[in-house]
Amino acid sequence: MSEHSYMNQLVETRLNTWEHSKALLDTAADEKRELSAEEESEWTRMSADLDRLDEQITNKRQAIDAAMRADEARAGYEALVTPAETRAAAEAEVPDDDETLLRAVLSGEIRSYEFKRARVAAEYRDVTTGSTGAPRSTDFYNQITEAMAAVGPMLQTSTIIETDVVNDLQLPRSTADSTAAIISEAAGAAESDPTFGAFITLGNYRLGFLTQVSEQMLDSNGVDLVGFLARQSGRALGTKLNALATVGTGSSQNNGIVTASTAAVTSATGTSGAFTAENLIDLFYAVNSIYRNNSAGWMMRDSSIGAVRKLRAGGSAAGNGDFLFQPGMTAATADQLLGFPLYANNDVVAPATSAKSVIFGDLSTYFIRHGAFRFESSRDYAFNAGLITYRAILDQDSNLVDQSGAVKHFVGAGS
Repeated sequence: MSEHSYMNQLVETRLNTWEHSKALLDTAADEKRELSAEEESEWTRMSADLDRLDEQITNKRQAIDAAMRADEARAGYEALVTPAETRAAAEAEVPDDDETLLRAVLSGEIRSYEFKRARVAAEYRDVTTGSTGAPRSTDFYNQITEAMAAVGPMLQTSTIIETDVVNDLQLPRSTADSTAAIISEAAGAAESDPTFGAFITLGNYRLGFLTQVSEQMLDSNGVDLVGFLARQSGRALGTKLNALATVGTGSSQNNGIVTASTAAVTSATGTSGAFTAENLIDLFYAVNSIYRNNSAGWMMRDSSIGAVRKLRAGGSAAGNGDFLFQPGMTAATADQLLGFPLYANNDVVAPATSAKSVIFGDLSTYFIRHGAFRFESSRDYAFNAGLITYRAILDQDSNLVDQSGAVKHFVGAGS
């Protein structure tokens, strides 16, 4: 079975599972009752199956994307170099590629190195191993960013600014647009300038961690050192960055999108902060229509998405309205809530009293700024154990640039 056939089978299985789970709710609705204990157990099992299939589809899609990038890299490299240049690269004693640079850092040949996104064609060097000219699926920088995006959606939905310096970056914040008016015949147009509020400043909060590799791993050419270190670094840095970009307090750290969002809907008292279908519909329309665009979406944690799957426009599972949730029809499309993408982010808190558990709006108005990935190493830190310690560092900050209501949240009622 081909990769794409298997992917299509996973998507079809997921859609069938959703239809079966929906049928349980439809039966209860037709009989004007809540789910029985047996039906509730069956619903829970199928919901878990949906989550498992979600993970399989995501993993398979990433594998297919990596293979496609490898083919593109090979074609790009072959178009850029002549046969003579290819032979010269293969015969070079010290090839200038990511794996060689990483090994040089770990062995102490160079103290540190900053990996940046390739910006010019000459930097296609990153797609070859140097000794054989064989293509690599993607360079070290991109493998790190892919691993970072895999642990949370913030790097997928936000506007990303990559900078080489760590100075403060000021972004203008518009508070009012220019206003057009009818111009009378032979009259001039009146001036109407946009108004700007205080600048949003993206500073520099440093993320970092230490990890260790054995000397044997460094000395073995058969080990995918680039892939191993990229996964370790991406997951560690991405997990922290996603948390800060989601619920950072804004005090000596990132101002998270949930923290910076505007309050719009509050649950009824006595509900322990749980949302209803009406709450989500109210939140949807609380966001101005200019922000309900191609960049708009919902964000909540997995357990909240499980609750959303039961909601109908008419109220509870026993209601007769349409389901608010609709599964993505292909592996490349996200699930939808009221027609807009629904992103799972487990750094958003669960529904509870005074908890901001759901956000909706133009997620691209949240900006994440980061620099290059810097790596440093020490053979002395764990010399006796035969381990090489390396430190990964990322300078970053993030904030909601449009704080006039582009992103709003639902909050549980106070006690």
